[in-house]
Amino acid sequence: MAEQDDQQHSPIDANTRTADSVLNASCDATTSSAESLSESPPHPKVSFGLLAAVACVVLGAKLLVISVLGSPSPLLDQWDGEGDNLYVPYLRDELTISHLFASHNEHQIVLFRLLALFHLELAGEWNPRLEMILGALIHVVVVTWLVALLIPLISPQRRLLSACFIAFVFALPIGYENLLWGFQDQIYFSLLFGLATIAAFVVAEPFSLRWFGGLTAAVLSYFSFATGVAAILVAGALISLQMGTRVRRRRGREYAGLFVLALIAGMMILWTISRANSTTTTPLAFIIGFVVLAGPTIVGTIVIQIPVIWFIKHTVARRPVISDPAWVAIGIAGWVLLQLVLIAYGRGTVFGVRYLDILLPMYPVALVAVFTYADATRGMQFEKYTRRASVAWVFGIVTAVALLGYFASILQSIDWSRSANQQMSKVQAYLHTGDRNDLRPKVGGGNTVDVSFPNAQKLASILDKRDIRAILPPQLRPADADIGQARNRMWLRGRFASSTAATMHVVLSIGPAFLAVGVGLFFAIGARRKAFAAD
Repeated sequence: MAEQDDQQHSPIDANTRTADSVLNASCDATTSSAESLSESPPHPKVSFGLLAAVACVVLGAKLLVISVLGSPSPLLDQWDGEGDNLYVPYLRDELTISHLFASHNEHQIVLFRLLALFHLELAGEWNPRLEMILGALIHVVVVTWLVALLIPLISPQRRLLSACFIAFVFALPIGYENLLWGFQDQIYFSLLFGLATIAAFVVAEPFSLRWFGGLTAAVLSYFSFATGVAAILVAGALISLQMGTRVRRRRGREYAGLFVLALIAGMMILWTISRANSTTTTPLAFIIGFVVLAGPTIVGTIVIQIPVIWFIKHTVARRPVISDPAWVAIGIAGWVLLQLVLIAYGRGTVFGVRYLDILLPMYPVALVAVFTYADATRGMQFEKYTRRASVAWVFGIVTAVALLGYFASILQSIDWSRSANQQMSKVQAYLHTGDRNDLRPKVGGGNTVDVSFPNAQKLASILDKRDIRAILPPQLRPADADIGQARNRMWLRGRFASSTAATMHVVLSIGPAFLAVGVGLFFAIGARRKAFAAD
């Protein structure tokens, strides 16, 4: 009877109710029983063509940037963190499990080390550009999966626009450090397995196969990057929220599952604390760092985070079934925010642009929130204003991202490439002359980015090792280096070195083709929809 009354009165009061009253009324109608679960509207699946378009655009843009700006030389702490601490013991047959699990600053980068060894075997040499390509592929998988998870929350007529929005945001080299520095594939791993953790736990029955898959992903996320612990913490919080709103049954197995998650998360935190240096971040620096990073900029934080907060409140109020993708959106939002909190706590106001790739998944969630609010006010007196506001929001964000992408990303990535080439010239000079002064940082240079190794003496000692010289990229490898002997100590013995180099050349050459195909798919999908609408 309550549902019938609502249906009878809603046309009369449509022009006088506020958005909150309508949402509360619908919530009351769907949650009249504390034990019942609300029915969620069906969410049509996103088309394969739309996913392919996003993947092609993002991959093509990344390959294009790597091809033009990617340096073949190792950079910064890649020299010791990857070369000296991993490849040297590996080639000397001295690599142990402790080398793989050793902390790099506060990070656990086990997965990256395994990827680095895989790339070394595949290429038969140290090939940073191959690492960049592998990282780009991982990130494209993350972006495509993100689209598949969130697009069902958007009405069909807005999905093409939303997919274009997401492709545009991720195609720009916002986090160019990760793209042009193969050593930072660790962040891409963390994003991949963090997203897998949220997607698995949001609907998993305790101790089911999916539940253990989510747990495995959470552990892998932790062993990818320092912020990886956020995945399991948010998964536990999300399950608790579902139980608190009674969309997930409160029973012993659920509590036992939460206990296991809490126990493992506690072990992760304790292990990190035992290996990391104590932070000197002040409360003020933490607050400023978080506010600046969460947008980025203060205005960006307000424009992005307020719609997300409203969406979380709206979703919790209507209590959808756990299979509703809105829960995944909430999980992604919480996961991103907690990572930003951890970064601000550890770095304060001093952080690299590589952390912006952690923020970017919040943009699609905010887009979902804006469109959801516009739909929630349909039929109300101020509907036209919310629709105009959603259009203005999309216009403002795209414009801001375009400006950020050009001035803070494209121009900076060009400077990054220029500095990397200068670093490569220094290394080439040292390998030719043996003069350590060639490795010292030079004043000036006209770059806003410096990717040189900070300790010239230490870099010289690394370059003096025969194992490092032997596997250096061809652009750096001295004539007396014995690459054959180094490959004889590898499992694959350089068997795929030539084919890998040829494949890399082809892949980097067809980056523009991927980009063109992706853009063409977007236009084709739009034209197809217009044609069907006309029929």
